Amino acid sequence: MSERLLIVAGDLELGGGQIFAVRLANALARSMSVSLVSADPARCDARLRARVAPNVDVVPCDGSPAQLASIVRDGGYTAVNSHLWQADALVERALAHGGVRWTISMHGCYELLLETPDAVGVFRPAAERVLRRANAVVIAAEKNRRVFERFGLDASHVVRIPYGYEPVVPQRVERPRADVVFGIASRAVPNKGWEQAFYAFARVRAELLARGVTSALVLVGGGPLVPILRDLGHPDVHVTDWVADPESWIAGFDIAMLPTSYPGESYPNSVIEYLALEKPIVATRWAEIPAMVATERGSAATLIGMDAHGTADIDALAAAMLELATDRDLRAARVAAATSRSRAFSMDECVRRYRAVLC
Repeated sequence: MSERLLIVAGDLELGGGQIFAVRLANALARSMSVSLVSADPARCDARLRARVAPNVDVVPCDGSPAQLASIVRDGGYTAVNSHLWQADALVERALAHGGVRWTISMHGCYELLLETPDAVGVFRPAAERVLRRANAVVIAAEKNRRVFERFGLDASHVVRIPYGYEPVVPQRVERPRADVVFGIASRAVPNKGWEQAFYAFARVRAELLARGVTSALVLVGGGPLVPILRDLGHPDVHVTDWVADPESWIAGFDIAMLPTSYPGESYPNSVIEYLALEKPIVATRWAEIPAMVATERGSAATLIGMDAHGTADIDALAAAMLELATDRDLRAARVAAATSRSRAFSMDECVRRYRAVLC
């Protein structure tokens, strides 16, 4: 019987786990039959939906266990791969009678729920059922093991596979007119570091201007912080909404940033995209970021710590931005490290390892 894979995403909104699920579906579909289902059809962003490859069949589902069970049975699927907690919980109920190999791809939502006291009481028994029932659990970051440690669960079926990424050659470069351009490409949500970058940039801009150097900050991504930061009206801060080709903007960055303290951060796609475009990085020591940017010859990033409130330290952020903007040798070293490290995120290798687990 030929291999038929059903990927179940928690939803198709613009988040890291959802984007990776689509990228993985597209890549796997070159060598096997792949379909995609959303566990929450009401939460679908047309811009992410447009990224699904034509040879990936998007199957309608009302989000009920009964309909998903019917889809699996009638579609003749030999394997199911779920992404995000909502999808995992749905698949566990839909596959109550077994018969199909099930692999969970764990992202940061489990840790986010662990940090939500009101949710833990409900989450724990459901998570225990889900994680015991799955045939395999794929993690990208070591921190994803926390839920197994916290609940005392067997982790012998856990496999670590880093995210894969297929580099995109930008068709154009988007760049404001400035000598030095700082930038973030991520969701515009609290704790991703947009606010800290805004205030750090105000300091750095003044310091650079005193040296005769112009600068700009570009914030690329959609979310609730977009209108807030736009309304502040800083002439050298450029805030976009979500764009279909973030690589065009990242290509215009001189220094890429991710000063995140997001509790659900795991293995940020932003960092992989920065590395693929050979950008020197300023980021927090958070989640898997330090390991993602490390090479034998040094780091692709200047890493900073947190302040007393648990968010990126603005003083340290401003200092790191200024140092990279003014020290060409350091910037060149970070670029060389980024070039070297980007090779670790091969989508071909990711697909090879996923196929060994899925089937």
